[in-house]
Amino acid sequence: MNLFQQLRYKTRIGLLLAALLICLLLNNIINQSNFEHIEKAATSIYEDRLLPSTYIFELREYVYKRRQLTQTADYSEGSNIAMKCSEAITALIDKYEHTVLTPEESIHLRSLKSNITLFINAPKEEQHFGNTLENLNDLLRIQSREGRYLKADMVSKVRGSTFLSYVEVCLLIIIGAITLSLIGFSKNIFSQKMPPDPSLN
Repeated sequence: MNLFQQLRYKTRIGLLLAALLICLLLNNIINQSNFEHIEKAATSIYEDRLLPSTYIFELREYVYKRRQLTQTADYSEGSNIAMKCSEAITALIDKYEHTVLTPEESIHLRSLKSNITLFINAPKEEQHFGNTLENLNDLLRIQSREGRYLKADMVSKVRGSTFLSYVEVCLLIIIGAITLSLIGFSKNIFSQKMPPDPSLN
């Protein structure tokens, strides 16, 4: 192989290695982005879907408890238990508002706040009680649906990251094979340039 052919061969190999390294770098960047997305999705499932679901269940319990108090013989709007129920309901609504809300969820939450205020002021009214429970059920359905979306998105990103990991391993194997071939090529060139040893004749 003459000098021009050697130079052309090395140039092609160098360009191929550069392209593979760029692909490896891009693969790492995409994989890192996927891991960050997975981390955000996992956090959102807990903070924005699981916790609000518990708030909804607690709100339902306090609404029922507040309703049951009106049916007792010694019921009074200013009683200590009734006030504590109302305070607990207000605190849970405030916690819910600090989570990440979808546009639809915001609408139902505003409706819940309106209906639950009416219910607290007039817990004996059947309409206020029914509207409050309906709002809670709507919010619970949204939590379930959004949780499924987040789970599906997270599973998709995990599968994508797994595939990219396989691609990275393949790229490393190819780079290793090319490096070994270059080492072998250099040894052959070096042995061809070495003059024969006169002592062996």
